[in-house]
Amino acid sequence: MKIPFFSLLASLIIFLAAPACADTAPPLPALMLQETQAELAPLGAVRFRKFGFHVYDANLWAAAGKWSWLTPFALDIRYARTIKGAALAQKSVEEMERTSAGDDAKRKKWGDIMEKLFPDVKDGDRLVGVHLPSKGTHFYNHDKLLGVVNDSEFSEAFFSIWLGANTSEQSMRKKLLGLP
Repeated sequence: MKIPFFSLLASLIIFLAAPACADTAPPLPALMLQETQAELAPLGAVRFRKFGFHVYDANLWAAAGKWSWLTPFALDIRYARTIKGAALAQKSVEEMERTSAGDDAKRKKWGDIMEKLFPDVKDGDRLVGVHLPSKGTHFYNHDKLLGVVNDSEFSEAFFSIWLGANTSEQSMRKKLLGLP
């Protein structure tokens, strides 16, 4: 059976125009909430697509429903694609460099740390990064602690990929922060 060109085109347009928001976020891992001792609530959500393909859904969780670098928050990413952990680390370093975070030596160090921490992900996997002001970042895979980076400069550089004023994805930043 041949599918008419216009039906195929209409289906593609509908697919690409699908809502650019994430589904309701599942609760954060209990271990994470115990370790951070923070009351976090969902603030904003986004569905990230690249070339029309769904890559991940992200939710920002913030204390008292307000985001600030001065209070704990969590970035919850649920993947829809298979991505190597090393590729996640490399892309993070590239984005840090693009935003002028750290110097070459620091970004190299941070890249090595992330490469050791970040697992390969596949559809349905969940990574959560928790920003702890003046302390650093805790990373979780589903309910398991992957590791802690005790470096507040790293924490701001890492989360600025999504939340910083110089992010390459301004519309994603606005959606995560719940801005109009």
